[in-house]
Amino acid sequence: MKKLYLILAGSLICLSAVAKKGRTVTDGFISNFVPRSPDNQDLEDCRRLFDVYLPEEFDTHPEMSFPIVYHLTGFGGNNTTYSNSDRIVMDQMINDGEVIPMIIVAPDPRIIGYRGSYYVDSTLYGQFEKYLIEELIPFVDEKYRQRTINDNAQPFRAIMGQSMGGYGSLFYGIKHADKFIAHCGDSPTSFWLFTTNLANKPSIPNPMFALQEWVTLKDGKLFPVGSGVPPNNLLFFSWAGAFSPINDGPPQCSPPSDIPPCFLAPPFCVDYPFQILPDNTVPIGSDGNFITNQPIVDLWQELDPYFFLETADLETIRKQAIYLDAGDGTGGEGGIDTEPVLNVGARYFSDRLTSFNIKNEFLLFKGGHITCTEPFELECYRFRTNLKTFSGKFSEAGVYAPDVTTRLVGDMTIELTGNSIMEINNKEIVGIETDPENGIIDTNITLRLLDNAQVQIGTEGIIGGALQIGNPFSKANLLFDTSLNDNTISFSLELDGPNATFLIGKQGYLGFGAGIDGNRTDVVNFWGISTLTNVISVSLNLKQGRFQHNQIASSLDKEGSLIGIGMCENFSTTCKSYSLTIDQENAVIAGGGNIANFDTVSLIHPTVQD
Repeated sequence: MKKLYLILAGSLICLSAVAKKGRTVTDGFISNFVPRSPDNQDLEDCRRLFDVYLPEEFDTHPEMSFPIVYHLTGFGGNNTTYSNSDRIVMDQMINDGEVIPMIIVAPDPRIIGYRGSYYVDSTLYGQFEKYLIEELIPFVDEKYRQRTINDNAQPFRAIMGQSMGGYGSLFYGIKHADKFIAHCGDSPTSFWLFTTNLANKPSIPNPMFALQEWVTLKDGKLFPVGSGVPPNNLLFFSWAGAFSPINDGPPQCSPPSDIPPCFLAPPFCVDYPFQILPDNTVPIGSDGNFITNQPIVDLWQELDPYFFLETADLETIRKQAIYLDAGDGTGGEGGIDTEPVLNVGARYFSDRLTSFNIKNEFLLFKGGHITCTEPFELECYRFRTNLKTFSGKFSEAGVYAPDVTTRLVGDMTIELTGNSIMEINNKEIVGIETDPENGIIDTNITLRLLDNAQVQIGTEGIIGGALQIGNPFSKANLLFDTSLNDNTISFSLELDGPNATFLIGKQGYLGFGAGIDGNRTDVVNFWGISTLTNVISVSLNLKQGRFQHNQIASSLDKEGSLIGIGMCENFSTTCKSYSLTIDQENAVIAGGGNIANFDTVSLIHPTVQD
């Protein structure tokens, strides 16, 4: 039970509050694109199932609509794999005020035989991409009250997944960027590592080297075991069944035991990205590695976001929040064998996104591949990070705010005299930044107000904008290009006039090392806030005049305003220093607006790279 504390007239009063509890339901429908769920024990039920986490507000507030998150499970999992984890984690985070109420939808990707569909269209498994995009999303939107805003907005929809589901999240997030405002991949499977030489040993340039470590041969042949499913090669055959099938799968409502006959004999329903002889023998090249079957390699690459990113809608993707992580292989099931390969893949993909000027996060943590399935793991930091990322992005109300509209860079002093007024109104954003692309890596700006001069970030009658100090570099930016850490930003505000006034008015924002992601919404004070980087000092020197911050009773008040202060980043070589000097005889700080310390927001996540 959660407890709330109020301090009234010096007395401490403890109030008990009943924790909110959501519920999970199993739903489904008969699909035109994919077969029935194979784990469903009711043989007359031809539906493809999915699980839905519903926050308590879904039942108690029937007038409310909700953002929806799609959670894609990994290889071998089904719609129930993460249902318990999702419910426990979401209930805790909603009760702790860490996220807004969201619905989580868990599709069932399982297929008979090779167990994992990889969420793509396959003649062997079914058309899972069409199922999710053309059937499942519209069905869920209508039945479960998907939140919308207008036709020009980014959707209140995000997608996340682990392992096979991590690949699916990247696949949909990149290929169908218009459908998702954010996507997260936890240890995403990186198939392109097996069809390129990026992850190979320098002395072995053959791109089949990495794949050869994942394929077991017997007397030079690929072989079935027992029922025809080759256990040692199960992952590989599952990939090939998704990316290069050569046979049709079972009927859409066949019983779970009805696997395609081609599973029982070579080539086991699939084409391979390496050459194979008519007797099912795999030839080995003079370098000791598989020989590339280039047409199939090309086919695999066509289904990988690493490659089709080149032709994707980059403008829309740049509006998304993107987060990747992977373990270092020191723990967890499968960690030692699989995770070093996948964390290399995740890092390469992060670098590729960054090379397209797409903001993203990649974090390497101590751990293995599989998490959040056992009770002791339900702290589930990876899923919590994903959901915090989504909640922050949803705070933009589905509308992507353009980048800073006015940028002040370099060394300068801005001096306002007489009755001059600098206005930052109507949700305009002014950023004090560096400009490394044009060789400006140091910015030192002094804003001085003399006489009766004023800075107005909104007034009593006009909605304000934002003045923010710092660069919008993400961790991935700073890791990809370490020279960005050498950028520095210093800002000084001086008030030295009898009626000089710095006003943070109606819905205005002043940010030191923390800036606005988005505020293009009619909802009062509905902002997305992210940490800004490279700030080394902020100085407020109030000699004479008035620093006024709207006096309000609640942040929901339409007169609300905010000062945001971002703290030091542990990945940066610099640390912020804030100072305030005030002449108490001649200067005044007036008002009582909101001041928030943002030490872990949006671009800084609880999973921290060593």
